[in-house]
Amino acid sequence: MPKSRGRKKTKQQRQSHGNPAAAGRSNAVRGLPYEFSLSSSDQDPLDAETLASAVCGAGWQADGPGTDDYAGVRDLLANAQRGMPKAGTLEFAILAARMVPDHALADQARAIAADLIARGTREPKWSAVLDDLTFRECWTMREVYGDSASVLCSFERAGRVHALSILVDLNHPGGWAHDILLVDDVVQALAMMREEAARDEAMVLEQSDPAEVRRLLEDAFEATDRTWTADVSEEFEDLRSLALSRLKVLPDPAPRVERAEVDEETRDRVVRAFLASPEAAELPAGQDLEHCVRLIVQYGADYDDGKMLRVSPAKLDIFLLGWLPRKVMLSAEERAVLPLLVPAWIKWAGSREGLSPVVLEEVLKAGRESLGHFDEVYDDAANMSPGRLLIEGLEPTENADAPQDALDRRTFAMPYFGTRIGGEDYPRLNPNDPDERSILIEGEHPEYHDALNDPAVVGEVDGVNPHLHLAMHEVVTNQLWNDDPPEVWQAARRLQAQGHDRHDILHAIGELVARQLHGVLTNHQPVDLDQYRAGLDKLGR
Repeated sequence: MPKSRGRKKTKQQRQSHGNPAAAGRSNAVRGLPYEFSLSSSDQDPLDAETLASAVCGAGWQADGPGTDDYAGVRDLLANAQRGMPKAGTLEFAILAARMVPDHALADQARAIAADLIARGTREPKWSAVLDDLTFRECWTMREVYGDSASVLCSFERAGRVHALSILVDLNHPGGWAHDILLVDDVVQALAMMREEAARDEAMVLEQSDPAEVRRLLEDAFEATDRTWTADVSEEFEDLRSLALSRLKVLPDPAPRVERAEVDEETRDRVVRAFLASPEAAELPAGQDLEHCVRLIVQYGADYDDGKMLRVSPAKLDIFLLGWLPRKVMLSAEERAVLPLLVPAWIKWAGSREGLSPVVLEEVLKAGRESLGHFDEVYDDAANMSPGRLLIEGLEPTENADAPQDALDRRTFAMPYFGTRIGGEDYPRLNPNDPDERSILIEGEHPEYHDALNDPAVVGEVDGVNPHLHLAMHEVVTNQLWNDDPPEVWQAARRLQAQGHDRHDILHAIGELVARQLHGVLTNHQPVDLDQYRAGLDKLGR
């Protein structure tokens, strides 16, 4: 396969992301003079471009998506404008003027280069041929089931041909760029792609319209730029700026095709067609089956660019092990249907998409593997959505309003899924777990964290015993969570309707709990549940 000429990160650089914004900018400013000083004036311009691209990429997503990816470049150019240019500044300014997408920053780099040349700084020899760049051709290797596409775009400068190979993950809506390789031997790379396409029925190689390629790749890079902690290769940051500048050499991008929303009638038609198919004949008929089919259709319509019939290993993996656990509350009956439904759906939809028997078997194998992990993943609280965490474990009911009421009740009882206690961060906790719910309750009371963590603190803090106070909160929260006794939630709703906030409501109920706890702890009296319920009934009236 094509080999990358991107600058490899050292171990130290790869671990510098603990403070990526500062590390990226400082490395760009410090590293540029040294690295350009090692390069000769008559070096290949592509080597100089690769080095400049790595400097431009040092700040990519340093502070997260949507922030300034070129802060390090701005720092370096600002130093040059203040009369402090370093060795290599002219070379970088010449390249940055062609490489950075920010027009104002490119103009600044261009002005700095012109000023340095006017003051007698010698231009590198490669700058004379830098713009003698022409586009040659594009080839696309894609999987027939549409998981990814590898695009090879070749260019020529001064008789020398090179190419960029860009891998696009098509399971992201619109696709997103995942990997970039800089290819020296284009003939060999293309020969290897042809050999792979001839050997593997799942792969197709075709020459591509460069305008369509530019649209695909520019949209893919934009999608990656918007993705938080994007899963990209080590070379991606180094070669991203070079790749974006090369796309400008291609013809203008084809018009963007906006996907129309898939209407309910179209979705229903697909559901009915499958349920009436021979592939569905042996499946257990009923609402559980129909609901699961609708989920598959919904996922394709809303999360796969409207491709309701597309089946692939990656799509099945994301649907079964990602989307369903995080988005959908399935009944036991629906979960029992899935292992029967998924293979039948693959056969029905895949045949309509034109997949060969060999490729269909490959997708079926991947589907069975994903199904083999489904129960474990679905039941793991770490994979559940907040909504699922809140209503997990509730008994089914025929009352249509009951699930929403339970969701409201548990959201009121514990509206948080993460907290911080002292110096320890708990970014994701499961409020359905009593122990983790207890941590969340403690996190709501930062005024007591020091006292709770200090064995020397005994008794009250500002007139309140922290341990008893949290115990009171825990009792009320647990009663709300379990709706036992139901009078607790009834009282809370009445107080809500009168405009009281959550904390005051918990304290009002907590005072009744405290009276019961006082009798238990001091006089060893049993809890008087009737008295407690009577007190709850008076709240909010």
